[in-house]
Amino acid sequence: MAVIDTNGNCTDKLDVLRSKGVTAVGRYYRVVHPEWRVTKIEAQKLSTAGIKLFTVYEDTGHGLSLTAAQGKSDGQNALGQATEVGQPTGTPIYFALEGLPNGYVESDLPAIRKYFNGVQQALGSKYEIGVYSNGIVCESLLDEGICGYTWLSASKAFAGTRDFYRSRRWNVAQMTPLDQNWSGLSVDVNEVNADFGAFSITGAPAVSAAMDRAAVAGNFYTDVIMTDPRFNSTKRIADPELLEPTTKDLVQAIIADAAANGLKLMIFETYRSQARQLALFNQGATKLKQVGVHHFGLACDIVKDINGQPSWKGDFSMLGALAKHHKLIWGGDWGTPGSVHTFVDTDHVQRVTIGRQASLFGGDWYPDTNYDPYADLK
Repeated sequence: MAVIDTNGNCTDKLDVLRSKGVTAVGRYYRVVHPEWRVTKIEAQKLSTAGIKLFTVYEDTGHGLSLTAAQGKSDGQNALGQATEVGQPTGTPIYFALEGLPNGYVESDLPAIRKYFNGVQQALGSKYEIGVYSNGIVCESLLDEGICGYTWLSASKAFAGTRDFYRSRRWNVAQMTPLDQNWSGLSVDVNEVNADFGAFSITGAPAVSAAMDRAAVAGNFYTDVIMTDPRFNSTKRIADPELLEPTTKDLVQAIIADAAANGLKLMIFETYRSQARQLALFNQGATKLKQVGVHHFGLACDIVKDINGQPSWKGDFSMLGALAKHHKLIWGGDWGTPGSVHTFVDTDHVQRVTIGRQASLFGGDWYPDTNYDPYADLK
């Protein structure tokens, strides 16, 4: 898999991109140098060729006015161009803040916040907001919930970039050397660590690059979940049929064993869409803006059944013991009870280790019937 960005039109470079194994291309929205801007025809041809896009707005790498007015103007320009291209709503637009020649530092953050306040005013809820910048900017905007997507620039000497790269919290990280010549196309190569908002505009339902890569092999997620009419539902779904079959069988075995031991349990949530995750985030019900293992049919929330009503009261250690017995990872210790965990989720079970999640989210891996997460931990 190769993910690149370029300021060149890719329409006549599709064979080059295919030969290099490119799965997604980052392209520009901009007013200055409009010849660098992605066009609808280009986006359609890339999508038809099975290559996804992700987009960034940038007019200048230095001297950008960090004001709410400038952010609103840039946001409006990006909104208009995204609409023209046909970028699916709900996907991110990255906004580039390079701060050349030395990058941004902590004292720039108040002005950067004002800039993104203007961007938010322009985009509203139509598109997610991402940032392309050095480490201190990416980390701060991510921590503060201003941006849900981060694209780390290749300038390792800039403030915070090395530390943020090591944190693995970025969605995209630009690598050196820059400006590689691929048959006349100037290309930067990127590393991806999670869903980074790539999209298609072929007219089919918009899916991320992760979804598209998974579809090549075919699995329960691509064959069942993605085709289910509830795929984009904002409602809570407790249907066990949206659990991957092995996961479903193990969840049902846990509930049966608990009942045999006098504890009545019930399924509270199985599949969760990105739309629901975002709604929960906006309500303050979760700190996570991007959906996790639930989205892939590999996680289930199991709660106590008190007269037919869900209950989270009391101890859930029996769920942990039953989960381990049936080879599911329990959110109370994430399969490693001897470790210190900053986040626990005692009603949650999943058939994937924490260490495998990045590959799952990236579309590079999906468990087969014989997969054992505890063997994977060893």
